[in-house]
Amino acid sequence: MNKKFEFSIRTTWDGKPIDHEPVKFTVNALNDDSLKVEVRGSFFNDPGSPAVPPGNPCPELWEYEVAEIFFLGAEDKYLEVELCP
Repeated sequence: MNKKFEFSIRTTWDGKPIDHEPVKFTVNALNDDSLKVEVRGSFFNDPGSPAVPPGNPCPELWEYEVAEIFFLGAEDKYLEVELCP
């Protein structure tokens, strides 16, 4: 099955062009039940890391340096995945 999708983020959330290398996402459908998501991009450390241990939930993670990917499902329901270095 191994389908692969690649895309890049070349603008800010409000449509302005970025002044650095784009963030690149690669999504691999490994089988009917599993995806592998890879993200590559610059790290700016702005505003620094959240004060929670790695691997734990972080309230308001979007306030930090993150890459977000959305998966649209049936009936306009979606899964939002936020990734923070």
